[in-house]
Amino acid sequence: LSLEDNVKIRINSFGETIGLSEAHHLLKEDNQKLSQVWLFASKIVCSIINVSDWNDTEKSKEYARTKFEAENGITLAVELLPLPRSNMKIWPEIYKELFPNYETYKEIILKERLEFLRKKIAMHKPKFIFTYGKGNYDDYRKLSDTKTKWTNLPDLLNDRLSGRNLSLVTVGISDKTIYVLLPFLGNGWISEKDIEVITNYLKNNFPGKIQEITTI
Repeated sequence: LSLEDNVKIRINSFGETIGLSEAHHLLKEDNQKLSQVWLFASKIVCSIINVSDWNDTEKSKEYARTKFEAENGITLAVELLPLPRSNMKIWPEIYKELFPNYETYKEIILKERLEFLRKKIAMHKPKFIFTYGKGNYDDYRKLSDTKTKWTNLPDLLNDRLSGRNLSLVTVGISDKTIYVLLPFLGNGWISEKDIEVITNYLKNNFPGKIQEITTI
């Protein structure tokens, strides 16, 4: 599909939320290779809910295709700035009628988007929120309330020898929601070992929240 057709389908066929498999079907992406982001996000969820062999790639792919982001499921994926682009360095022509460039788009939309997401978080009270993209950490922090306490993961683990990847992970702790800010998913940024360390920390320190999502 062209970007123009992709956007038209999103406008005309997507509701406020949509199941991942249905979205892929509408966008004619049923057989598209699973991205590293979806694969590693699936592994994180599988590890948290104690799926056996969570780090098995084929099992994680199957979970991503059949259960991850399913309607009425336990997970929801949200883009901070949702207009799709295949090349992050290029601002597509079809967007220029609305926003002359990416900087203008971000300036106008980001504030509204953060407010929208804060309202949804207050309404639904998710137990865990995972984000990725180190360049957006300051914006991700704005999703939380002022009582959220932010700490680097190695400090929470009392482990000053954590590898470079884990040293970039930040955790925000509040009564309702635990925020986990990740530098990226896949491409050498987060390994399966890192996922194990992160999710073991969450399971050991917030067993009540884990119990709530695993019994839904």
